[in-house]
Amino acid sequence: MAEKINKNERKNKADIQTEMPGDESADFWRAFGDNDGLPPAEPIAEHVDPDFVPAAPRLYQVRLGMGYLELPQVEVPHGKLANTLLNNRSVYILDCYLDVFVW
Repeated sequence: MAEKINKNERKNKADIQTEMPGDESADFWRAFGDNDGLPPAEPIAEHVDPDFVPAAPRLYQVRLGMGYLELPQVEVPHGKLANTLLNNRSVYILDCYLDVFVW
């Protein structure tokens, strides 16, 4: 993907460097503000609560009602979204709690 961005957006003028996790160079750590170029002394901790359960996405179909828009929720069988739920002639809103998509 980096090569594609370099080609399409940077006109092949970007310098792409690859760093393997746990084997980063000193320049990598300096770019993140560490003057010594050393990795952090403490391991990077996860910030996600172990009991976290993501909210289930909700799919709404947009319809014209009597002078207003109706947003009936589309039944998602077994909680799995599939493109077969979508009709090409309709507009849908997918609410993923932090992101909203319109189709």
